[in-house]
Amino acid sequence: MKKLLVGFFVLLSSVSMVQAGTSNPPGAEGPKGPPSNGRPSVSASFSPSSTYKGVSVLFRWSSSNAVECRVTGVPGLTSNYRTSGSHRFTAQRTLSARVTCLSPRDLATTRVVKLTVSATPPSPRVTISFPSSVIKGAKNRLAVRSSYAKSCTFKYTANSAARNIGTSLTENVIYSNVGRIVQTARCLGLNGKYVQTSKAVSVTTAPVIPRINSFTNTAVHPRTGRTSLRWSTTNASSCTLKYGSTTRNVSVNSSGYSQTIPMGGRRYTLTCKRGSRSVSKNRFVYRDDFPCLKASPMGPPGCPGPKAAGLSGVNTLTTGEQGFVNDLDRQLIADLKEMDIDLMESGVTHLLVDFNDDHYDDIVIHRESDNMLFVLINNNGTFDSISRELNDVDSIKAVSEVHVEDNEVVNVVFNLNTTVIK
Repeated sequence: MKKLLVGFFVLLSSVSMVQAGTSNPPGAEGPKGPPSNGRPSVSASFSPSSTYKGVSVLFRWSSSNAVECRVTGVPGLTSNYRTSGSHRFTAQRTLSARVTCLSPRDLATTRVVKLTVSATPPSPRVTISFPSSVIKGAKNRLAVRSSYAKSCTFKYTANSAARNIGTSLTENVIYSNVGRIVQTARCLGLNGKYVQTSKAVSVTTAPVIPRINSFTNTAVHPRTGRTSLRWSTTNASSCTLKYGSTTRNVSVNSSGYSQTIPMGGRRYTLTCKRGSRSVSKNRFVYRDDFPCLKASPMGPPGCPGPKAAGLSGVNTLTTGEQGFVNDLDRQLIADLKEMDIDLMESGVTHLLVDFNDDHYDDIVIHRESDNMLFVLINNNGTFDSISRELNDVDSIKAVSEVHVEDNEVVNVVFNLNTTVIK
């Protein structure tokens, strides 16, 4: 104690007294000068540095190259000789704190920081953060925040008891009853005045969502193409079944909805609704009328060659041939036009065969005008690129086999009596 006081008074005339805090932003430290001639460095700060009467304030100080420090001017902090520390107190008036530290050589450095306290604090502010609409039994985050407040209470509903929450509250809340409730937060301000805010919340039951449990079909008859669609739903009030340009109202459950599948197959979309909510499920029902053509259009003995009628046979198309447009997906025609292949052009022939056993028909196309042959592999119901393109092919009948390898490489085998220059 004597060592500090003697050093302090002897060296007082050589100490640089710096008034800090008046130009620092809230929470900033006072100037921390570098050691000079063995002197200690000292820093000090109020957080905040400008506030209102009754607000809690934190004072901090630290030093380097010091063996002891003395802090004066801070309420509740007396006879302190630590070289660093902190102290929280309630602001009542404007004040200055002085921190003087001694080095091992008894050299002193002093720092002074100022706390500005206004006599009249503003009115308290309080906010409630919570969803305006919640589901009964669901967990939702509640946050109550206040400023310039001494204490607050919170009511979860208009009829619930007020809960003391200090000046803030954060928690998860679950409401168990359906209806409209009102949350209320009330705070006592530092100025002695009360402020209150409320939030209306709607508590509802969980919406009933329709669900399609299953959507299947029986085996397709190889000769007639007949099959039965089957589906089951939960919470559905109505359903529709769409295929092609046809949409029909159907029951919410079915154990046998009879359909005739065209050659190549047909895609179905089942859509079920309840109120404003709906759910859909797709199913492609495949029909393979010519299994012999999978290995080779010519096929083994006993298998018929390509037919002139139907999509799985060889078709010669003419512009505006309505029957073909009705049978073949219009999207396929549009997709191929994007690749400069017009199925409606005169002299174009095609063959639909599932070469890779994925239940989607692939297509081989021959264009007589330039003797071009195109092979397109179906990609989940669409044709997005030409898989193989060959020139100088006299006819589609020159093709003996088409093979699709695992890496999707397409190989075309021709009849021996046909010469092709690639």
